[in-house]
Amino acid sequence: MELKKASACEWRELYALMEQSFIYEERRDGEAFREEMKRRDFTVYHIVEEGESVGFISVWTLSDGLFVEHFALREECRGNGFGGQALDLLCQKHGKVCLEVEFPVEQNQIRRVRFYEKHGFHRNAFSYEQPSYHGGEPLPLIIMSYPAPLKDDSIVKEIYEKVYGIIRRVEDR
Repeated sequence: MELKKASACEWRELYALMEQSFIYEERRDGEAFREEMKRRDFTVYHIVEEGESVGFISVWTLSDGLFVEHFALREECRGNGFGGQALDLLCQKHGKVCLEVEFPVEQNQIRRVRFYEKHGFHRNAFSYEQPSYHGGEPLPLIIMSYPAPLKDDSIVKEIYEKVYGIIRRVEDR
């Protein structure tokens, strides 16, 4: 297993998997994704197993670690341990990593949070809302972080500005 940096010319293939894996409200439009892939602080990694891409992880470089924006495996590759291996590689390579998850209410959400906890992620207690990609209402989520809980919610401002293009003071939330 390896994480291989994707090139911007591969955006269509990656976006097709994003469309299969995430509902409209959870992703940018294709053209915006293509433009983000040109940014220096945004990286998309192919998850490669035996020479074949089985999925991808897109990340933003923050001042103190990474923020995982999207993480998807091809449907036929799920349940084989590839996701856990890829996440472990990402964390080993970069040290500090954070991501958003839904509150664990339904079975899929509970499984997802447990998956991240199994791989060393911690739930953070501060409130967080994911801004809408398309102008709708924000979505209340949880920030999980590796290898330890965050000391405070200062990362939220950086996520809002860098990932979502929103300049907002943390106190305004």
